[in-house]
Amino acid sequence: MRIKRLVGITLALATLSASTGCATGFSAHTNSQKPSGNGRYANAGDLEIRDATIVADPKNPSMGALLFTVYNSGQTNDALIGASSVDVTSQANQSIGLPALKHVQIGYNSTIQIALESVSGTLVPGTFVPLTFHFANTPSLPMKLLVNANDGIYSDVKVQ
Repeated sequence: MRIKRLVGITLALATLSASTGCATGFSAHTNSQKPSGNGRYANAGDLEIRDATIVADPKNPSMGALLFTVYNSGQTNDALIGASSVDVTSQANQSIGLPALKHVQIGYNSTIQIALESVSGTLVPGTFVPLTFHFANTPSLPMKLLVNANDGIYSDVKVQ
């Protein structure tokens, strides 16, 4: 009777730990959580681009707003000097400082805004736009960013 009870308890504990993911080691879901957010992620040297996306102007598909956060994990300052592609240019008037070991939020909930302009009106929600970020001290970073409509979670975004 004791052996059956011991086997039953052991089997129950093994099943419980396997079903919670705790027994899968480094491959456990709790150890491999992906970044949350609604944009793309990429790295260029010590710079991490997080949650990069574009919000389109609902009245003018040639205009949009660029939203993202840059984290500079390096020991030296850098600067974002622009973003461009074949069809899209940024309307940033000045370079944006990226201090060492700090993050800089651009677009949403930020005083730093970057307007995008497309010559052929390619900033249509649901499409991907190739865009290259240019930095002062770091190699340029090409990305393909999703264009979102100016509604839902992006309804508060001001497209200039």
